[in-house]
Amino acid sequence: MFTYYQILEIDEKASAREIKRAYKRMAKKYHPDVSNHENAEEYFKLIITAYNNLSNETQRELYDAWLFQERSTTKKKRAPLPKNYQPAYSNASKKREDREVMRWGMVSVIGFFFLVITFIGVNNYLKDKKVEEQIAYEYSFLQKAQRAAQLNDYVTAFQILESVEYDMQYLYTQHRKLYDSLHSVLKNTSLQLFEDKEYTSLHYLLTELRDSSNNVLTEQMLWQLALSQFNIQEYNNSAKTFRSLITKNKWNYDAYAAYSEVYSSGLNSPEKAIDILTEGVLVTTEEYTTTYGAAYAVILNGEDIPNTHFNLYYLRARLLLKLDRHKEVIRDLNWALRLRPNNEKLHHILGNVYSEIGEKDKACESWVEAERLGHIPSSTMLYKFCAGPNS
Repeated sequence: MFTYYQILEIDEKASAREIKRAYKRMAKKYHPDVSNHENAEEYFKLIITAYNNLSNETQRELYDAWLFQERSTTKKKRAPLPKNYQPAYSNASKKREDREVMRWGMVSVIGFFFLVITFIGVNNYLKDKKVEEQIAYEYSFLQKAQRAAQLNDYVTAFQILESVEYDMQYLYTQHRKLYDSLHSVLKNTSLQLFEDKEYTSLHYLLTELRDSSNNVLTEQMLWQLALSQFNIQEYNNSAKTFRSLITKNKWNYDAYAAYSEVYSSGLNSPEKAIDILTEGVLVTTEEYTTTYGAAYAVILNGEDIPNTHFNLYYLRARLLLKLDRHKEVIRDLNWALRLRPNNEKLHHILGNVYSEIGEKDKACESWVEAERLGHIPSSTMLYKFCAGPNS
């Protein structure tokens, strides 16, 4: 059999420039309008087919994979070629040239990304019919996925690729490259829609993908989807997406904070928002126990704790305060101050809470600390409630 490389009379490691140069040379030589060869038209078609396949990087990779497999399956069956063997386009006899090339004449230019099928069903170069059938089967799905992607039907494209992932025996590398390429396009599209505030479009695109595929959406895409749904007041859908995000990664503390906001401000359910924050707090406790042991509260260094942990306690304290659950507010504020002892705003709020429940001394202590840290409103509270002969 002749390969596309032999048709263009180039090495299999030829560069893109060399392929183009060879195509121009061979096309000029066998163009039907200028060549007197009786099979010039068939040769010319083969030259075009060879160039179309080798000039496209993806098609060339597929062809090389097929070529390698074909050689592997027929290697033991082939007799060695004479040392002076040359392809039909070189010094072989005209009769042999005509006979061999006519076998290629059945192949025509089909279009982009159409490589393996041009061999299957139109010639008998593949000796192993099972290999032939398997490659045809695998490639048909890659082709369908490619066509769907070209129509921006990402859902169908990913469904096809996921459905045949474990069936790929010969074109697995090409399958992964196509999948990764589509995934990269999807990530860029999602980011662009999010940055352009095209929240409705992003909602429909990613929701359909999430509901139809297991692992297509990354954490970043789920985050973009949840915020987009929140911005278009699809609060229940936003809550569902944040739950998916937490299920995917329970250590994503920002997700708990944003998830709670959906219920507190979107669905007007502060109790549910508190439950979500409590869920996040329990995960932080699990992390502390794993890192520091059961006595983490004694040895914990607040400077080592990220703001994402601190925010959970602070946000829960704010919601608890709206519900007048003062003791729980004090609990959360004290722990938040354990993590961020120099936060003057926390000291001020803690003083206000103590004042509301009548614990004046503790309120004044908190305001004093806040004032020491530079919090001006706390100075006013001290003057009003903690100074003078009646204080």
